[in-house]
Amino acid sequence: MDRMEEYRTMLAELETVPSRTEGCVARAAARRNRKRFLLQPVGAAAALLLCFTLLVNLVPGVAYACSGIPVLDKLAEFVSFSPSLSQAVEHGQVQSVGLTQTQNGITATIDSLIVDQKQVIVYFTLDSEEYNHLSAMLDAHLMDGADAHATIVSGMPYVENGELQSATINFIEGASVPEQLRVTLYIFSQNERGFAEAADLFNPEFTLDLEPWLTEQGRTVTLDQVIDLGGQKFTLTQVESYPTHARVNLKADPDNTAKLDDLSFYLELPDGTRLDSGSADGLTATGSAEGETGLSLYAESNFYDADRIKLVITGATFLDKNAAPVHVDLTTGAHDPMPFDGRIDSIEQNGTEWELHIVSREPAGRHGGLFSWEYTAPDGTKDTSGHMGYSPGDNGFGTQFLYVDNYDFDEVWLTLNRTDEWTPATPLMVEIQTK
Repeated sequence: MDRMEEYRTMLAELETVPSRTEGCVARAAARRNRKRFLLQPVGAAAALLLCFTLLVNLVPGVAYACSGIPVLDKLAEFVSFSPSLSQAVEHGQVQSVGLTQTQNGITATIDSLIVDQKQVIVYFTLDSEEYNHLSAMLDAHLMDGADAHATIVSGMPYVENGELQSATINFIEGASVPEQLRVTLYIFSQNERGFAEAADLFNPEFTLDLEPWLTEQGRTVTLDQVIDLGGQKFTLTQVESYPTHARVNLKADPDNTAKLDDLSFYLELPDGTRLDSGSADGLTATGSAEGETGLSLYAESNFYDADRIKLVITGATFLDKNAAPVHVDLTTGAHDPMPFDGRIDSIEQNGTEWELHIVSREPAGRHGGLFSWEYTAPDGTKDTSGHMGYSPGDNGFGTQFLYVDNYDFDEVWLTLNRTDEWTPATPLMVEIQTK
């Protein structure tokens, strides 16, 4: 699937996924051009001007303080929901950009970036007299066109024109933020429900020159500590701390009988402050505990706070390695037994598309569908759902909306995400030195 196909798939997803969207794709941003000035100071006043100019260009803290207070005020308000990003702004982890392109009556402006060693968060605005609500998916590549090895989260629902929007370029295991990035905004309009309406309105490309002192910010502590989660063993390999987020990395013991689906945890500072799992952009994890590079679990950042933290694990869900797919008769709704008290609530057919509503118990309050994107047809063909959604309930049960697209059969085999859960009598705690 090429990038434009991915883009169109994501637009379709915006039209059909219920309110909760876990993670999407595409983003990036741009940066002001560096200029060389030939200064010929005359007298003491000019010497002072030269001194101040050097301070602004050479000292990050001064450059940050002089980079445009209205922009910073707007950014600080925009990230106020996130303790990590609020601290990043307070500590000057911001790069002012101010790049603008206009076409087809649409103006796209990249205002600023929050940058560290593993993330580039792009803050931009879209404006138009013709379209009332514009949003964009973002894509990022290295300057030679190579894959950036990043997970990208973008696309904001029902945004007023001119309001600040964001997209996160999250560099995964083995990759770090480069000196330059080429990013493209795929701009689309939205209707009053926040669904995509018209695509390919304007696709501006920007080049971002990223400040080295920002991209250097981050540290990694190696642990190699084995933990036992209800008989399934894992090695805590590293904890990574960045201004925008923290990552807890682990790898599974090859002798485990089940794969890790989800780990319920938080980080705790020495003063008792709790740093919740998940990051500001909605990312909870990347990779796989059973994979070569392991699993990275995301949490709020401890970068500015403490030399040591406590990892507190309160539960986990697993998928039995021998778990069989669940057969569903699409015409009657009859199905194989499902774990977590799962059941088919309804099935709707629209031509060759089937929409399944699957209700299941949420393990220990954790949200997420019982089934993965993958499904299997009677002839053995495997495919993935073009879009999916999930709605948590208020009674300990949630509903997964799973779509089987362009499907000519009346039965399907669904792939499970989890089969078992583990909840310790008391939380498992691990002390970690982070500096």
